Amino acid sequence: MSGRGRVCAGLLVAFVFCAASVQGSVVYTRMIDTSFLMTKWYDWVSGTDGHFNFSSTSINLEKKLYTYNDVYTLNMTGTFTFNPNLTRDYSSGGFAKGYFEGGAIVTITGGLLSGGSYVYGGTGAAARQIFQARMVPVYEDSLNPTLERWALEEDSYLAGNFNRALFLGMVEGSEGLASGLTLTTGDILKMTDPKMDLFLKASDAANFYTDMGPISTASPIKITGAIPEPATFLLLGLGMLCLKKKH
Repeated sequence: MSGRGRVCAGLLVAFVFCAASVQGSVVYTRMIDTSFLMTKWYDWVSGTDGHFNFSSTSINLEKKLYTYNDVYTLNMTGTFTFNPNLTRDYSSGGFAKGYFEGGAIVTITGGLLSGGSYVYGGTGAAARQIFQARMVPVYEDSLNPTLERWALEEDSYLAGNFNRALFLGMVEGSEGLASGLTLTTGDILKMTDPKMDLFLKASDAANFYTDMGPISTASPIKITGAIPEPATFLLLGLGMLCLKKKH
């Protein structure tokens, strides 16, 4: 092996060793499931300034955080916050349709439990931020194309059902899954490229200006995250280039 080949091979082994040492305790979150079953889980403020109100929405019991490869399945307690305001109603045909302001922030604060014990955060003064992300800009209102607005429409086949996927971006530097959430076990939880899937079950309404009170049925809100490409693949590619140069 030439001197250059030995150097490349040595660097590759060193990089892989360092990456394994640094990344070995980093675990990526694949889903946060805040589904609310058989309970009133949000408020709707009716009128021309209507908005969904999740400010006081408590999460507990079977609300869970899942990681890739099922390294952890943790129960969550705390509060879910999401308050997009109605900006323009365009309801028609007896179905509620409206544009909501973009840029709203989604936040989860509280604690994570494993086996009944908190491994991060807690309740009361011990509560800590678990997740904070901002909606990716969306410009869907054709009458106001420069304003950041996203559409939410009642399902034309299932009255009272609203479905929408919203792409989010972690608030840079925020505490929790963006910068790394350190558990009492020493492992660090992270999330990348989150997406929020809404399934809102409400009482049937002809528009967003009338009361759209929630009803007692399953109403899932799930936040899913991507797993980044492992750094080791890049290192292996570098190693292959070094070996090719030897020849």
